[in-house]
Amino acid sequence: MVRSLLAVTLAAASLSLASPLALGQAGGGSGRGGPTTGSAAGMTINFGGGTVRDFVAHLQEQTGEQQVVIKNDLAGNAVLPPIRLTNASMPTAMAALEVLVDLGSIDGFEVSNIGGAYIVEAFGSNDASESLGGTDFVFEGGSGVEFMSAIKKTFPDANVVARGAARQANIPPLRLSNIYLSGVLSSLDGMIIDASGSQPKLRLVVEDRRALFLIDAIEFSSPREEVQFRALSLAHIIGAGGVSEVAALSAIEAAIEVGGGADSTRIQFHEETALLIISAPPGVIGIVTQVVNTLSDASIDAREKREQRSQLESEITVARSRLEYFSEVLSIAEQRSERATAAFEAGQISESQVHEHRLQALEARAEVKEAEARLMQLERRLRAYE
Repeated sequence: MVRSLLAVTLAAASLSLASPLALGQAGGGSGRGGPTTGSAAGMTINFGGGTVRDFVAHLQEQTGEQQVVIKNDLAGNAVLPPIRLTNASMPTAMAALEVLVDLGSIDGFEVSNIGGAYIVEAFGSNDASESLGGTDFVFEGGSGVEFMSAIKKTFPDANVVARGAARQANIPPLRLSNIYLSGVLSSLDGMIIDASGSQPKLRLVVEDRRALFLIDAIEFSSPREEVQFRALSLAHIIGAGGVSEVAALSAIEAAIEVGGGADSTRIQFHEETALLIISAPPGVIGIVTQVVNTLSDASIDAREKREQRSQLESEITVARSRLEYFSEVLSIAEQRSERATAAFEAGQISESQVHEHRLQALEARAEVKEAEARLMQLERRLRAYE
């Protein structure tokens, strides 16, 4: 930051920061003030107060060169008091700018020297790059040069440069609402477009280089050239009750055919390791991966159903054995109850003994009914798997 140069640069110049009114009068009023004289290395600056944009224009009149770039409107509209400098250099002027700017309406202000140019940037509630936007952007389509004209029309203070093939690229129409500059350029970044004439397709690239946005274009490789390698395991799909090898590979080949990537795809199945080895464009690999995942899910579902069915069949076997056991117990209990009734009528046993045998028969009948209900429930669940 230039602020660190303040002790050196201001020591070599005479800086007057007396009453703003007095300086304004001395400088010929508010705004850009009176004339600035001298060379760039030893300027006499008489600025009557105003915005940072006014002060930069004031310096440009003095030096005849555009050495200062205002990064965003927040910086350009920041307020400065009247400034009078004698025998001042550009570092001195920029140090004064950074120190004296009014921070009342902004969160931060910074001046940087990048490659001999001074970058003036302010920070507020929005990101610095976004302070350039917040409006509607309309581009009817055209070359990169025409796109740049639309950018400058919508964002006058934007520092955007299109170079090389990007200037002649055919950019499609864009209609964006309530957008910032960064949003417009983000919509451009990565866009695949037709180049002029018979040139190959281009991919637009947008770089944020702090002081400016740079739009470039690089040649876009054809899908055949953008080949990736992938190895997918089919071990959990093939065999062990899953789909067959032929069925799995047939499904994968059908997906590749439907996806339109058969000509640029090579696949090979390695039986010993159950690996599917594929060389294809990224889109085709994505399709194959999706098919493998679907087959895997189906295989897992089928395996879980088989395990559940096997468990259910085991429970049915136990339930049937339980029903057979209690049916036998009931048969014996009923026979004993009948003999006890006959013995009671013959006066051989008491009535309480008859009731005891009848109660045992009732308990056995209840166990049989419960076993029958359990068996019916399990059999209904088993039929749901058929």
